[in-house]
Amino acid sequence: MRRDLGGGGSSNGDEPRGSSKFSVAVHFGRSGGWENPKYNCAECRELDYRGQDDRNCRKYFPDEVDPKRPPCWYADYKTAKGTPYRVDGVETNECPVSLISPQSRELVTLFTGAEQVHKVAGACLFGPDLGKWPTWAYDAQLTIARADTLERAARFEAELSERVPPRG
Repeated sequence: MRRDLGGGGSSNGDEPRGSSKFSVAVHFGRSGGWENPKYNCAECRELDYRGQDDRNCRKYFPDEVDPKRPPCWYADYKTAKGTPYRVDGVETNECPVSLISPQSRELVTLFTGAEQVHKVAGACLFGPDLGKWPTWAYDAQLTIARADTLERAARFEAELSERVPPRG
């Protein structure tokens, strides 16, 4: 994938730097959002989930978008034992499928694969010298690392609650 390396992101404004949209893309994929039938556009339109969840869908219902709606998606996960937990601060009031650009989804896929290669072979996508990395790649990797840290901390709290019986 080739990007504009001078501005820290792509030329279409879809920049991962500090972008809550990119954080949503990371967590949406990792929490199983793409596999959830509720976020399958064809099924959503057929079953009219937009009214049930008050989603803002710019993709298929742009005339119904209300930027003041409360969040309809949160970074929700489950522990191995099934205890639900949420990553605080990662939410959107727009349907994540319409919010996440193809470029963001591609970046998440690219860096997820690169992470696996690094674990297995020790290879880095742009080499070990971060000073030689394109700014957009560094920003994307940093956002993904932050997402990992936030998710692990939330999971730790949830798993701790599984081990410690409630008082009272």
